[in-house]
Amino acid sequence: MSPYFFLTAAIVFCYVLFTLVLGVDEDAVRVLMLAGVALCGGFLFVKCLSKKDTIKVETFVLAVIIAGMIMRIGYMVYTPFIVRDYDISTYDSTGHFAYMYRLFSEGLLPSSNVYQFYQPPFQHIVQALVVKIFSLFQPDAELTSLFQAAKIVPCFASCAMLLVCRRLCEEVRLSKCASAIALSIIAFHPAFYILSSRVNNDAMMLLFFMASILYTIRWYYRPTMKNILLIALCIGLSMMTKFSGCLAALFTAPVFIAVLIKKWREKHVKSIIGQFAAFGGICVPLGLWYSIRNLILFGQPLGYVLRFSDSSWLYCGGSSLVSRFLSFPLDQIISPLYCSSGDDYNIWLYILRSSLFGEYSFDRNSVIATALIMINLLMILISVAAMIYVLARCRETNRFSRFCLFWVWFVQMGSFFVFNLAYPFGCTMDFRYILPTAIVGAVYIGIALDHIKRKYKSAANGVFLAGCAVIALFSMASVLFYAA
Repeated sequence: MSPYFFLTAAIVFCYVLFTLVLGVDEDAVRVLMLAGVALCGGFLFVKCLSKKDTIKVETFVLAVIIAGMIMRIGYMVYTPFIVRDYDISTYDSTGHFAYMYRLFSEGLLPSSNVYQFYQPPFQHIVQALVVKIFSLFQPDAELTSLFQAAKIVPCFASCAMLLVCRRLCEEVRLSKCASAIALSIIAFHPAFYILSSRVNNDAMMLLFFMASILYTIRWYYRPTMKNILLIALCIGLSMMTKFSGCLAALFTAPVFIAVLIKKWREKHVKSIIGQFAAFGGICVPLGLWYSIRNLILFGQPLGYVLRFSDSSWLYCGGSSLVSRFLSFPLDQIISPLYCSSGDDYNIWLYILRSSLFGEYSFDRNSVIATALIMINLLMILISVAAMIYVLARCRETNRFSRFCLFWVWFVQMGSFFVFNLAYPFGCTMDFRYILPTAIVGAVYIGIALDHIKRKYKSAANGVFLAGCAVIALFSMASVLFYAA
């Protein structure tokens, strides 16, 4: 059966058992998370020591994925959806809670485009359906308690991302070693833990975005009607979840053009034209219907993004462009430890911190938080160096992993900077707007370390082991901060 079915069953089981049946508190859940990750690590350690069976890369990857899912599910269980939230508000307001509540209670879309009601509805619809199912078994539950079930949806999306990324590594012909390194980073990146309890529209958009990348690459090698329809469905649902999902089309379009030119030369262009028509027939209405609805009803422009007033406490446009984009204040790296949306102005420091902690502060071990920030900075620098190395030196590497994933990174970063120039607010600098770059960076680190190890053999063992050590330290600090 599909691994996604078992994943869904596991998430629902953990939510029901630990939240509804046992009512386990945060401390107990974090102990269980730590025990689960330790069990995965212990299993790999025993395998390494076994004289009869050397550890296989597939076994390592499976253990890492399971451990990553334990961290995501555990964080979802112990974090209420109104804690470290984004634009949730209350059920009787115009935030994401009210969006879900209207769908849940009346089965209707928002009657205005005020605040978060301008957002496309897909994740909210799915979450409202999940809450509706749980309401049948909790008829007397208090509203906020009942809507905790909505977290199952983003948790599924965050966990499923690991499975999609595994397939992506296979599709771009990564070696087993490179795949294992990349998936280790993705599995233990804190940004994806935080995503698992966030009931706004980030999680599902990112899942469909990455799935559209996967199926685009798959279609390039096997241009079948099935694969192009899956691309259309993924991009359409990504845009139906959050309009910025349309950025996936900037990856897909050049691939479409490349295949069209190839088929034109082979005089087989008719079949591709038919596929493009089917793609447009599904993707365009699915992705744009809500935006067109809001355009007709409220005069909302296509691509509209809510803008705060320049007098808002979040406004950072008063700081110079140099201080915002072209500087890196070394004295502020770990002071303060956490983001402050109303005070921060430097985009690089905000990315560094928000990729680990979101826009929030934690009452946790400050030593581990400090270590996590410093290791994260090193990881970011390594990922940039790895990207340059792969682009310049890894000529035998698959073209998608070498160049096309760079295009994903470039589009994400380019749109992010344009977004911050147009909307100079603290919250605009949040790493959640460029989550795919973490995945691309992990893939480049995997390719670079594997290539160095194979190309230069024994002379490069030190570089390879040092890179793996940094990843191991990052993973350990991440687990200790969120589970210990």
